[in-house]
Amino acid sequence: SIGAEEGSYLQSGYIDKVQINNTKSTLDSIKAQIVDACKDKTDYDKVKIVHDYLVDTIEYEQNDDNNTYNIYGALVNKKAVCEGYSRAFKYILDDLGIATVLVYGEAINTNGERESHTWNYVYLKDNWYAVDVTWDDPILRKGTMTDEIKYSYFLKGSDEFFVDHVESYQIAEGTNF
Repeated sequence: SIGAEEGSYLQSGYIDKVQINNTKSTLDSIKAQIVDACKDKTDYDKVKIVHDYLVDTIEYEQNDDNNTYNIYGALVNKKAVCEGYSRAFKYILDDLGIATVLVYGEAINTNGERESHTWNYVYLKDNWYAVDVTWDDPILRKGTMTDEIKYSYFLKGSDEFFVDHVESYQIAEGTNF
């Protein structure tokens, strides 16, 4: 659900009804374009289309703006931290009927340091796979755009993914954020 009530995808601070309606309309429009690009595609292709859209359009930005942590920051402002990337990924995949959860934990960054991090698990073909849209952004990883970088953390199994990711807890599939 979208709105200022508890259990929404948006952060608190969206209390004006006009602002909520305008925000919802803007988000619905962006989501509809992405969902439309997924028509007649396999679930794998849908996940890849959403992943690629987010990797290609969002710029990683860590600042004091609460919107970097939510779907508005990711989809409208096109600036987000890992939680914004992950929430946007789930928001769109939910509409496509693909089971997705948000996962909080820690990851080991390129400096070898542990940091708080958020990513997703996606359910495809009777298995859960990890997807870290944020770390697949080549700008964040300071790399040239190659498929190896863009899909380093795309639909990975536990053996490969948990080399540098440790989950703390995950939010249940049916939970609204």
